[in-house]
Amino acid sequence: MKIVQCLFLVVFFSASISAYPSKHIKGVVVDSKYPVIGANITLKNESKVKHAETDFDGNFLFNIESKLTRMRILVQYPGYYPIDTIIEMTKNDTSFYKFILTEQPPFNYLAHYNKKTAIHDIKKKKYQILQIGLVFADEAKIMRKITRKYGFQYLNLGDVDNSGGEMEKAQKEYNDVVYKYLDAKNKKGWEEQMRGEINSAIKKLIYSKHPDGQISK
Repeated sequence: MKIVQCLFLVVFFSASISAYPSKHIKGVVVDSKYPVIGANITLKNESKVKHAETDFDGNFLFNIESKLTRMRILVQYPGYYPIDTIIEMTKNDTSFYKFILTEQPPFNYLAHYNKKTAIHDIKKKKYQILQIGLVFADEAKIMRKITRKYGFQYLNLGDVDNSGGEMEKAQKEYNDVVYKYLDAKNKKGWEEQMRGEINSAIKKLIYSKHPDGQISK
């Protein structure tokens, strides 16, 4: 009987300490004029790290369970200075924050992404595939999950190439080296298989949101 009572107390005590209140952290990321689409948001909650990306209106959302009132948040987007700061949680269930990104001077893509830096990144096992174009948060999540199996991640350089073609040149020079490495590392046909997995997963995502096949504008 005493053993049963002790077990009950242990279970009750464990449940009481883990039952932290549910909180919502909402926010918006903008620049001097417009919402920033696809900005990377990292939330550090003690030893846990959560990631999110802003939607078409620059909004993001985290659902957390924590007793903490202060957390560290990192906001990043190519071409802008990152924001790394501590946020104070409000007493309400939902806390809202607005982050204004400041544009950096023109980025020298060819100096950062070329054959030499690709070889260096491969040696350090920090290589990526450079990407240009708009990618929404749900799609980016799918791509991260699938590409991880093939040993790399995508890095989005921006929605469009506003560098006079320098971004595309850097992308090609860097990616050519990384693709050769991945061709040697993975089995033949890996790229086609990976793209098929990504396309299939995205189609399933779209269907789950629009089962009738109608996508509202």
